[in-house]
Amino acid sequence: MPSRWAALFALCLGGCGYQPAYSSGARYVVVGGELRSSLFEVGQALLGGVRSELSAAAAESTSGFPRVEVDVVRVDERSIGVRNTAADVPLARGTEIVVVGRARVVDGPGLPASFDTGDMSRAAQFASGSTPGADADARSRAARDAARSLGKALGRAVLGLPEPAEG
Repeated sequence: MPSRWAALFALCLGGCGYQPAYSSGARYVVVGGELRSSLFEVGQALLGGVRSELSAAAAESTSGFPRVEVDVVRVDERSIGVRNTAADVPLARGTEIVVVGRARVVDGPGLPASFDTGDMSRAAQFASGSTPGADADARSRAARDAARSLGKALGRAVLGLPEPAEG
């Protein structure tokens, strides 16, 4: 008798018709597109961010189509603030790294993109270190953080979720 109730309960839950509000229910394969940066880690972090958003929505697949092609358009750097040193040579107090990328959804081989996010960007900042090695580590970490944040934003855009612009 208990197994009948369990079967009836499972049957009722399976037929409820639940679907995500913004997603078509498609499952996407995430592939890297153009990487216009010498920082390989930026591309990997960007793909990781897209994959994490798609898997959280149960929308990631491992092969086939449709697929999301992710591009790194550019990585910009600019100094933030200036400090004086003992040698009276100006030195940046910190640096902002901006990663710009885009994602396209391709539904089949040889088909044009059915959806394009357009260029999106995310930024991360870091303070100047006391040594060149510390600066390099902080720069690498900031670039990865900005790329992962951008990847998550691109993943949400592919899913049709609202995503605020970063200005």
